[in-house]
Amino acid sequence: MTRWSIYRASLEFGVTRETITRALAQSGADIQKGATYPTRQIFLALAGDIKGERLRVVKATADRVERQNQVETGKLIPYTEAQDQARAAGGIILTHLQRLEMELPAHLTGLSAVEIAQYLDTEFRRVRSEMREAFNNVGTSPKK
Repeated sequence: MTRWSIYRASLEFGVTRETITRALAQSGADIQKGATYPTRQIFLALAGDIKGERLRVVKATADRVERQNQVETGKLIPYTEAQDQARAAGGIILTHLQRLEMELPAHLTGLSAVEIAQYLDTEFRRVRSEMREAFNNVGTSPKK
């Protein structure tokens, strides 16, 4: 039975010493300086590593295809698009708040409490309606 040092096995199998060492360690081998390992043990350790790598690649590919399918069916949106939509929504809110901040003091000066309440009720209904309409348009335009 042929036995291999990690160095000689790396030359024979065409992989780095680190790959051999990692594969042997993951397969449960006791790694010691100067130790030798049978061909079968090295082969099975590397084959297990190859199987694991193939499985990882297949899983990553399947995950990528699944994400793409979800994007195409509208169940998932890309991060950058979600970020753009959140910014647009935030911009709508900020615009309305800034407008209220600028306009309200002038409109409320000299009004009674009842008139202020009526004005604010009307103004807030208008702002809610405008914001609802603006939010309905966020994210409805397809990106090119």
